[in-house]
Amino acid sequence: VLGSPTGGLATEFTNLDVSYTLTVAKNQILYNAVDGVAIVSSDSVRVLGNAMSSNFGNGITVSSSVNIAIPSNTIGFNVMDGIEWIHSWSGLINQNDVVSNNVKPLGFAKVGSLKALSGYNGLFMDPSYYNIVDQNIFAYNGFGVLLTDSGYNNFTTNAIYNNGLDGFNIQNSSSNRVTNNNITLNSNPYVLGNFSQNFKPGVLNALSGYNGLFMDPSENNVISSNYINNNYGDGVQ
Repeated sequence: VLGSPTGGLATEFTNLDVSYTLTVAKNQILYNAVDGVAIVSSDSVRVLGNAMSSNFGNGITVSSSVNIAIPSNTIGFNVMDGIEWIHSWSGLINQNDVVSNNVKPLGFAKVGSLKALSGYNGLFMDPSYYNIVDQNIFAYNGFGVLLTDSGYNNFTTNAIYNNGLDGFNIQNSSSNRVTNNNITLNSNPYVLGNFSQNFKPGVLNALSGYNGLFMDPSENNVISSNYINNNYGDGVQ
């Protein structure tokens, strides 16, 4: 699917259900009623060089899939997550600009459980394994990255800054590597307005939402050689 501009209120630009060895490249994917791109139960799909903006669901959803590559896309101003990555393995997310995916009206989600926080994030990953996330920008979202129930993922050389809640939030996850990332100026109270200032975490630790990087409860993760600076709460908790 190469170079196809799209707009309007289609349900989704493309729903790739049980797809194999496919490339979606150089499209403008805008104003769709659900997700910009949805990849379900698929293998070896590449989503390359697209602009996914102002969709009423996620910019892109990857679910129950393997070997999915998402390089060099611009993903911004979607109502829910920029990238939602669910039950998917051995994927690559790199060199994307994932910015301002926090445009859900205040009060849309009731934050009584961790899953309710899906919808405010640059990247939401749950539960997924053996993925590489590198050289991306996650900025002006709710959480920059929210990782839950996942393991053996590698996050490296990402710029994670000016998000309204934690820059990087790790929950119930083990054996991940977070290295050489720039995690700065997160928990910015101006990004989500009253939501970030009046955040009620529910099942989360009461101090989650206000840090550069937050983990609880997680084990055997490697947090190394990151630059964690000038966040509005703790650097690491």
